[in-house]
Amino acid sequence: MRLISIHWLRNIFPFNDLRSPLMNLIGTLTLFEEGTYGDVTVGGKTRLTAAQKNLDRLIEMINQVLLVEKLEAGMLALNTQNSNLTEIIAEESIRCRRLLSIRISN
Repeated sequence: MRLISIHWLRNIFPFNDLRSPLMNLIGTLTLFEEGTYGDVTVGGKTRLTAAQKNLDRLIEMINQVLLVEKLEAGMLALNTQNSNLTEIIAEESIRCRRLLSIRISN
């Protein structure tokens, strides 16, 4: 069902053309949040941050649809391999702990 909806959406929306205006919006919101256009209240900053996160999610969804299009068109090769999931999780856990400790120390 999800692939059907992706095909339907691709016929309606020019996904490739949506990223540029969305990136422009993110840049503008960042300038507002930084105070370039004047002071922003705490509530305003909270709303700006929420808007940026939602735009980031939307751009990620668009990127996923474009990736599916590339895979379907044969423009990307999907290479698979067997992996040790336990090892991958352990490595990523260590990496996340390091990043968290850096954030906490700053």
